[in-house]
Amino acid sequence: MLNKLIIEIKEYKLVDYLKDKSGYYPILENGENLAKLNRDEIPVNAPIIINADDRKLKKIASELKKLPHSIVQRISEITFTSAKTVSYDLVLYMNDGFEVRTSVTNFAENMKKYPLIVNHIERGKKGIIHLNVSAYFEEISSEGEASDNESDG
Repeated sequence: MLNKLIIEIKEYKLVDYLKDKSGYYPILENGENLAKLNRDEIPVNAPIIINADDRKLKKIASELKKLPHSIVQRISEITFTSAKTVSYDLVLYMNDGFEVRTSVTNFAENMKKYPLIVNHIERGKKGIIHLNVSAYFEEISSEGEASDNESDG
């Protein structure tokens, strides 16, 4: 008689890092966090999350795993805002110099529009891309002033 044992292992992917006062904690796609990185280790290949509690971490981890890797790689930092009066609760700092303001609700769906919107922005312009109810670009002039520009998306 033959015996057979099958073992399946599900490995969760690293989706981001939580930053707090003591250091960086790797966060898996299921929202669980791993042990803090050593002092000589730096976060790589995933965005850094700031101002997130456990509930927010689980939600953003769930949304990040829905995004293509090419978009996640463009995100440097995700900050949860604390203001209750704004129409967004996330500010993203992108590796290409843009700032994105959006919400954790429908985050993945909204961020999938990002590459198309960026491709329609004139080369050399920098600013804020709003991705909530409607998508639009707000240019930041060299003096730091913002001006709204509609964008396809």
